[in-house]
Amino acid sequence: MIVGAGFAGLAGARKLAKQKDARVTLIDKNNYHQFQPLLYQVATSALSPEDLAFPVRELFRKTPNVDVKLGEVVSADPKTKSITTASGETYSGDYLVLAAGSHANFFNTPGSEHAFPLYALEEAEKLRSRVIACFEDADRNHELIKEGALNFVIVGGGATGAEISGAISDMIQGPLLSAYPDLALSEAKVLVYDLGKTLLAPFSEHLRKYATE
Repeated sequence: MIVGAGFAGLAGARKLAKQKDARVTLIDKNNYHQFQPLLYQVATSALSPEDLAFPVRELFRKTPNVDVKLGEVVSADPKTKSITTASGETYSGDYLVLAAGSHANFFNTPGSEHAFPLYALEEAEKLRSRVIACFEDADRNHELIKEGALNFVIVGGGATGAEISGAISDMIQGPLLSAYPDLALSEAKVLVYDLGKTLLAPFSEHLRKYATE
């Protein structure tokens, strides 16, 4: 029994499925696998959501000993090795693997309810809509630029923070110049904040320096 069709869940199911005497039940709240490393490109209109969503059932179409289920798991019992979904179904197995992924931790920061996390495809789509709305609002009322309507604050200078800040900057300096010729896009800002002293802290010094420059 594997909960989650992310990278870990898919890899586990595929490896176990090679054993002829093994039967795998793979369950996820979505019927697709999302390629999480490129969510920032959906958020900045470089890719469409369909480019990152791969049907889970299709991935295991030729693997008869993997049974794919659609459901949101709301509880798990390690003793009985079983899970229960939001709609009341119960599934169990000889082994229970929890690979349900992660979500943003705002560390109880005041105002964080107004932030846009970037951990799922629907969050990337929501952020994309908001970014575009900022430019549309500013196009209707140029005074909003002076109030910071085109200031984009990225919290976290890790891989995702560095990627999306660069992608938003590319948008401003690229396609949006022609899309909004009347806007003073030179006044738009991308601000990156991180608790540490450098961007991409887990990476090599060469890459940290390159990203900062």
